[in-house]
Amino acid sequence: MTIPTDIHTHRQPHVAGEAIVNCFPETFDPQAEGWYSVGIHPWHAAVFSSSLSPLPSALPLSEFEQMLHHPRVLAVGEAGLDKLAAAPLSLQVTIFESQALLAEESGKPLIIHLVKAVDELLKLKRRLHPAVPWIIHGFRGKAALAEEYLRHGFHLSFGEHYQ
Repeated sequence: MTIPTDIHTHRQPHVAGEAIVNCFPETFDPQAEGWYSVGIHPWHAAVFSSSLSPLPSALPLSEFEQMLHHPRVLAVGEAGLDKLAAAPLSLQVTIFESQALLAEESGKPLIIHLVKAVDELLKLKRRLHPAVPWIIHGFRGKAALAEEYLRHGFHLSFGEHYQ
């Protein structure tokens, strides 16, 4: 297996397999040589609210869950919390928690989109005690914030801002 050098992009890479391409469930169309993550982004949370139970443990086996078990899917997400998104934060938390539990069940890392919701994310991590890596993608914060995330066991990926 060629290990992807980019863990999160929304564009197909120039060379197949060099990046994990993030897909929304409705656009997931895996190619033989590609690597993928599939998730419900907080910007799209309201669209998926009707298909998710408010109790993550009661989620029925769904098409989305089946996608996560596809052999070309290496990670769950882009899941997240975004206080600037249109969906209520309570709904985002429910959907995020569902995806975090699915990441645990599938043994795949969780790629996280986070905007202005650090305290909420830390609270979820303390409550859920994940064994799989939680990766905050596109980190652009200051060194002190990076140190805090690392102290809490998060992984960081750096986007174009730091290239």
